[in-house]
Amino acid sequence: MRKPAVLIFLFNILFGKTTWHVSTSGLDDNDGSEESPFATIQVGIDASSDGDTVLVAAGNYIEIVNYGEKNITLQGEDKITTIIDGNASGTVVTMGKGVLDGFTITNGSSGGVQIDNYSTFHPVISNAIISGNTTSGNGGGVEATGYSDVTIKHTLIYDNNSSWGGGVYADYDANVYIKNSTIAYNSASVGNGLMVYAYADMHVENSIVQFNNSVDTWSSAYINISYSNVEGLGGNGSIDTDPLFEDHINGDFSLQPESPCIDAGDPDIDNDGEDYNTDIDDQDPDGTRIDMGAYYYDQRNFVWHVSIEGSDENDGSEENPFATIQKGIDASGHGDTVLVQEGTYLENINYNGKNIVIGSLTLTTQDTSFKHTTIIDGNHIDRVVTFNNEEDSTAVLCGFTIMNGFSEGTSSEFPAGRGAGIWCHFSSPTITNCIIKDNEASGLDQFTGRGGGIACLTASPKLVNVDIINNMSFMGGGGLYCREFASPQLYNVRIIGNHSTGGAGGGVHLESSSDPIFENV
Repeated sequence: MRKPAVLIFLFNILFGKTTWHVSTSGLDDNDGSEESPFATIQVGIDASSDGDTVLVAAGNYIEIVNYGEKNITLQGEDKITTIIDGNASGTVVTMGKGVLDGFTITNGSSGGVQIDNYSTFHPVISNAIISGNTTSGNGGGVEATGYSDVTIKHTLIYDNNSSWGGGVYADYDANVYIKNSTIAYNSASVGNGLMVYAYADMHVENSIVQFNNSVDTWSSAYINISYSNVEGLGGNGSIDTDPLFEDHINGDFSLQPESPCIDAGDPDIDNDGEDYNTDIDDQDPDGTRIDMGAYYYDQRNFVWHVSIEGSDENDGSEENPFATIQKGIDASGHGDTVLVQEGTYLENINYNGKNIVIGSLTLTTQDTSFKHTTIIDGNHIDRVVTFNNEEDSTAVLCGFTIMNGFSEGTSSEFPAGRGAGIWCHFSSPTITNCIIKDNEASGLDQFTGRGGGIACLTASPKLVNVDIINNMSFMGGGGLYCREFASPQLYNVRIIGNHSTGGAGGGVHLESSSDPIFENV
């Protein structure tokens, strides 16, 4: 049963700050301990006192919560998996003091978070996702009013709607500090992204405010922008350009490797009162200059693991590998490695412009026999491997058999019908210790069906210790086809048993100023 109020009071007097636990598997008649958690967040708040923490386990909590006058910390387990769903029944979270950390706030019918504070307390929203909220009033995502002094940091605010201030609204002398946050794709009648009104001040630092269409200030309000990517507004170190989100349609607002927001935050930021760069507080966790936005781009090189016994729902670690090579590519960034265990992978992979290393165990053991037992099989569906986005020599393919690729098309369907095994276009990858065999480039006219094994168009791949065997093309280059200033480099390569059914060069076909280098071929 619930702990009597007098016992709670005595417990707090004797032991100081208390942590109250909430879980979807709990009961509101429990005592809120770790062993007997409450079921709802509001009951945890009601039980708490100033200085306490309400610790909420991952889950979907369908409720609206109100801090009242309490200066507490409401801490979610993880902002993606710990969700407060307002069920379209009001403002999801109302607070005047304290901390809101680690939640998704969604489905509010009177906004996501409302902060109204006429005191000297400084409420904080951090590590949150505020999305899918709406209101006929102000502040679809966050509303700060009444002299509030609010910090919003490391928070994503998107897809919210209101009358004024779709993302964040501030008025009546409120001070709002937005740091390392992303505010995007919000809508409103006035101030889609940010709205500052009636003597309020807003400070935007190291943040991204884009694709909202407007930022507005009215009635002696003030907004200061520094080292941020904000639509229509400049400021100290700021830019206004596409931040290159990874996949905003599916809620992924992380940065692509080419994002202009990487290493573009304040270079002299001092978060801890010490000299700049003395510890990680003044940098991104990877030790580089702070990025703009809610999600930093990790520039450390990672190894992503793939196994036929894995799952693409895994995290790609050695203990929990992915099942497909393409999943490893998609998870990786420039400089990373995708390490593939033995087996046959029925895939058609694309490096997608990433300068990464994809290798079998040949990569880590130097044993070249793994190229026979680690197979990427195109399954006669499409070309097996594609380099098509300016990959350079640090894009490496090592230790595989590349087989059963198929590419068919007409001259009007470029690049269909070219490069069934490997297609290189405006790229210069390194291919080493591989077997490229049994691939077919078919065609329906004289311009297609070229490069059964490899096709190079304005490309300069480097091939070392590669066998190109038993591939077929319709019009030319059964093994290797080069066109338009292609300049591949081939070292210790065997081109054997390839065939062109109706064109030139069963083994190799060179045209249009191609300039290859052959050594020991």
